[in-house]
Amino acid sequence: MDEEQDESNYGLKDCFDALKDQSTIFRASIKGELDYIEKHFPEKKDIFSDFLWRNIQYYPISEQIRWLKDLSNFGKVYKKEDFVEVKLDIADLRDEKAITDAVMQFVKERLPDSEEYSYVINISLGSNETQVAWHILSQSGCLPSNIRFIKTYDDKKDDTSTRFKPFTIRETETKLIETLSSNLSLYPETQSPKRALADKLMKSYLESGFSVLILGDRGIGKTSLIERHKENKRFVEANCASFAEDTMAESDLFGYIKGAFTGASSDKNGLIKEAENGILFLDEVHRLSERVQSKLLTAFRTNENNELSIRKVGATVNEKVKNVRLVFASNLSIDELKEKLLPDFYDRIVQHVIKLPSLDETKEDIEKDWEQVWKQLKFEKDPETPKEKPLISWLSKQPLKGNYRDLQRIAMYYHIYQVFDDETRAMIPQKTPLTFAKAQFQEFISYEPKREKLFSKGKTYEEMNAEYHKKLEEWAIRTYNTRANAALQLGVSEKTLNNWKNKK
Repeated sequence: MDEEQDESNYGLKDCFDALKDQSTIFRASIKGELDYIEKHFPEKKDIFSDFLWRNIQYYPISEQIRWLKDLSNFGKVYKKEDFVEVKLDIADLRDEKAITDAVMQFVKERLPDSEEYSYVINISLGSNETQVAWHILSQSGCLPSNIRFIKTYDDKKDDTSTRFKPFTIRETETKLIETLSSNLSLYPETQSPKRALADKLMKSYLESGFSVLILGDRGIGKTSLIERHKENKRFVEANCASFAEDTMAESDLFGYIKGAFTGASSDKNGLIKEAENGILFLDEVHRLSERVQSKLLTAFRTNENNELSIRKVGATVNEKVKNVRLVFASNLSIDELKEKLLPDFYDRIVQHVIKLPSLDETKEDIEKDWEQVWKQLKFEKDPETPKEKPLISWLSKQPLKGNYRDLQRIAMYYHIYQVFDDETRAMIPQKTPLTFAKAQFQEFISYEPKREKLFSKGKTYEEMNAEYHKKLEEWAIRTYNTRANAALQLGVSEKTLNNWKNKK
């Protein structure tokens, strides 16, 4: 028990002093303490019992539950059999990941997301790490939609004359991160009208429920834009360039059933199913083969309930997936996408389009962009962002074709010079961080990918024909991922593809 309590006015000080002497015997056992008080201070047992709630947090969990069921007013409101004790396998209550994993499993098994049920979670209970876990799960969309968080307060800010005050119960945010960041933007305090428009369009387009296509140069922050606006929705992303072949793309996107192929030892949900009631983000969408585009086109047709219909690899029936918001991204132009994508698939993904401006188009924000990149790199030394006028002036004139990646490289060049020792600096022609960064950047500057022309000038018909077939072979391999798939789609043999490749 806590000997610092101000309960002397109730004549309990002698009770607490006696219990303190007996603490090694009772080990914070409520029954043991009550029995002791009843035997030695019978006239004070009821008062002592009334004060138990003020110290309940000092007892073991098992004793807290016993107090709740047997001594509190719980029984006046609920039946004892309504209380279910669930033990989670958490070894360390300071391990956020272990807590989050255990609670998420409990939620999946015990808290169905149904209008029939409502849930109230007192996040004041447990460790600080437990509160973090609840907020993370809520913000990630992993909790039922009709859940509420409460906190209990022993509020002393208005009256500090006594240590304990009656508890106040307040409802608190279930989307705390979203609330705190509601005034933030991907482009904070931007001076660029193009950036401001892109940010506002993203918010409006996501709320519309139609698919969104984000276009922009490499390194411009397409993923960052959608992550900024995902709010409390579940967010599932995939880079379509990572699919080595069609079978991998299909199993990852649609999932599979046990035994569908070698290694499929159990059923697995695909990314589309994982994105239910959330956002599915497919980056580099132009890298999908026509076969996968066709399957996605079928899956992305919604019914009157806004449900998608997917079929797992190896399954014989379709499965409904609810409320998936589709977002795509590409660094190609609209004209190039028309060439790459099937017409129907193109129409499906090009509903709302956002074009992110490059850094070359938003030089009015270059100083803020530089500061943001410098802070994100989190250099251990020299944490202050360098902002001398010659540096900012030079940055504003650079063709940053790699966008933020170019700024990152310049920051790394600048910073590394600052940590060189004297011997290293003496061996380098440049004598300041800025001149070193300039030299390094000019030598290794990013390039803008060249769009090849189909034919070279001054060639004969035979040479042009060979060049055409060679490029057709290369295009087919890129598009259909494997030589076998490419030959199948073009209606030729793999040997013919090899001939095209090697013909001069």
